Parts: sequence; structure tokens; C-alpha cells
Amino acid sequence: MRFLVLCALFGLAAAATTKYDGFKVLRAYPTTHKQLIKLQRWERLDERLDFWTSPVRIGSQVDIMVSKSLVRTISYKLKKSKIPFIIAVDDVQKLIDENGGNSKTDSSRVDFNEYNRFDAINTFLQNTANSCNNCELLDIGTSYEGREMKVIKIGAGTNKPGLFFECGIHAREWISPAVCINVINKLATEYDSNSQVKEMLDRYDWFFSPVSNPDGYEYTHTDTRLWRKTRSENSGSSCRGVDPNRNWGYRWGESGSSTNPCSDIFMGPSAFSEKETANIRDFVLQRASRIRMYMSVHSFGQYFLIPWSYATEYPEDFDDLQEAGDVGANALREVHGVTYTVGHSAVLLGATAGSSDDWAKGGANIKFAYTLELRDRGFYGFLLPKDQIQPTFEEVWAALYAMHNHFNTNWPM
Repeated sequence: MRFLVLCALFGLAAAATTKYDGFKVLRAYPTTHKQLIKLQRWERLDERLDFWTSPVRIGSQVDIMVSKSLVRTISYKLKKSKIPFIIAVDDVQKLIDENGGNSKTDSSRVDFNEYNRFDAINTFLQNTANSCNNCELLDIGTSYEGREMKVIKIGAGTNKPGLFFECGIHAREWISPAVCINVINKLATEYDSNSQVKEMLDRYDWFFSPVSNPDGYEYTHTDTRLWRKTRSENSGSSCRGVDPNRNWGYRWGESGSSTNPCSDIFMGPSAFSEKETANIRDFVLQRASRIRMYMSVHSFGQYFLIPWSYATEYPEDFDDLQEAGDVGANALREVHGVTYTVGHSAVLLGATAGSSDDWAKGGANIKFAYTLELRDRGFYGFLLPKDQIQPTFEEVWAALYAMHNHFNTNWPM
């Protein structure tokens, strides 16, 4: 949420929990270039609006969360501009209460069918590492507010290539950590009983950062459910946080980001200004020569996104990434019939300079870099019901198994 409602919504006084009563999500469909440019200008300049999906092309779906006090004004502006729209979510708070607002309150242990708190996830990582012969828990630093950031490595044997998963870097995308801890649990507990797991661990080391924005993630559980950024203080501004997926050092600040600290896509005062992104950078760079794939796990939209994200330029080996992404998407679809689109990130969703997938490919020289946007396509958006955790995990598992096979056969290290 942007500037004019920021003080009320995003916890500058952390004592009160943000409520979204009467907030609506308006779904617009620009039909002309002029309409598209207008929506893009709103996203860039109107800090009262929270764009859940960006205006990318004519005919694309553009979801805008609007506060109760602004619904009439924004609806009028859309009508005046002749931009078709519908009310996609009539009451955001009601959707939060019904589907995505209540995390598991017990922070001592995880429940794989729930959205768990940060401390429970870290306890789970420690317990998993203690009980799993193929696991190692690695400290990679602390967050801005002092929370311990950990990566778990799972693999049998030594000297194998690695696959790295950065989960939960956007705080409100709860399905990302939920899916990642389910993958971790399966890999850590089924080596002796599941032939797929044995293949995967014998061939690769699997690295997971399950909550890559700890402060923001915890803040969504305690204060503001739809908070996106980190929780760092910004000099000269009362607005807190940086978009951690605009803070990476490859082509930082070139497009699709903001210099305004109150913006949800604020890129930060400098590349890697955030402790969270710097911690992951340092960890990955120490192992980059042996990492076959870097995957940034987000929601929502159902995409396998391929660099580059900063512009509509294509890497020379784009076809290789497209082929591997297609392998994953095809395997995923076979599980529950859910379709993911595979394609160029900036072409599909617009330019986002300073993203982790671009840095992984362009900065760390990891060949296969993706952003995986999980369920759904906008009916629930960031508020995916917890009964979709297991189906989402099951289809992602199928994709990862298929992609690891593809890498092992076609791109051995």
C-alpha cells in the first residue's frame, strides 16, 4: 500500500493490526495503448493504490487493491477513461478472514497444512538437520531486526552440483515458504523409502532459504497481512522497507522500480542495501560455480519466468531455459491439471530491474535461473486458502523432479 494510506496501513505504529474492511480489488482490462499508459502511470505515481498485478499489455488483467475511501474515486476515473473493470474482491478483509488471514498460532512446531510462523519454521529446520543424515543447517546471517537466516542443505554424498531455492522474499506471499518446507520435509525424510527422493539427493545438493525476508514475513502475521517489503528504516522518510526483489545488484534501478521509500517497489538506496539480499548473495557466490539452478519462489500468477527481468532482451541461451521450464510445467500440469505459463519475465509481467533471477544469471553466472509464481491466477491472489498448500506442493514436487532429471541428462556438471 502506498503513501497516503501508509501510516494507517503499514504499521508505523505497530501496536494495532491493520484491517482491510471495505477494501476492494478492482480488476481492469486496458483495451487501448492510451489506457495502458494511464494505468502504468497510476502504478508508478499514485501511492494510494496497491497493484497486485501490473499493467503490462493491452488486454492484460490488472488487479488494483483500493481502500474503502477511494473506491468511488478510482471507479469513477476508470469509467471516465473508459477502462473496463469489475470488482474482483468485494471485501479484502473478509477474504483474509476466510482464506488467508489466520496463521498457525503455535510457534513451536510446523504443520505442513498451515501457514506457519517464522520461529516454527526455524525450529523445524533445526530439528530436521538434527535428525537427518543427509542434512546440514547453515547460518547465513541475520535480518535487519536480528532474526537468524538459515539455509538447509540436503544431499547424499559429496562434490555434487547444487540447486538453490529462495522462498518467501516477498512477505505477503505465504504459499512460497509453505511449499518450500513441504519440499524440504519430503527430501529430508524419504531418502530410504522413496526412489525419487533417492535419485534427487544422490545427484544434487538441494539448498533452501525458506523465509528470505524474515522481518517482513513475521510482520504479515502480527500486524499487516499484505505487507510486501523488508522492515528496514529509510533515512529521511517515515516509510519503512525496501522491495527485496528490486534490490539485487544486476541492472539495479534501471526499470520497474521506484526511488520513493513509500512505494511497494522501492529499490533501496543502493544495490544490496538490505541485509537479507546481501546474506543470500554472499552465500550463493561462495558456491555459484557448482549451482546448476537458482529458483526464486513467489506468488501469484502460475508462471515459470525466465530472465531477463530488467528488459525485453533475451539471454543467448534462452531456448535452453525455455526447454527446461517446459519440462517442469508439463510435469506440474499432469498432477492436478493446473497450467503454468513458461516465458520471458519482462515480456509476460513487465520489467523489474534488480530481481534475484537476473542477478543469479547475470551476476552469479548460474545458467538456469527462474522465478516461479505459484497459484493462483488472481481469484484469491496473495490470500490463497490453506487447503491449497498440499496440491500446490504436489505439483511443484513433480516439476522439480522432472527438471532435475532434465538437468542430469542434458546439462551434467
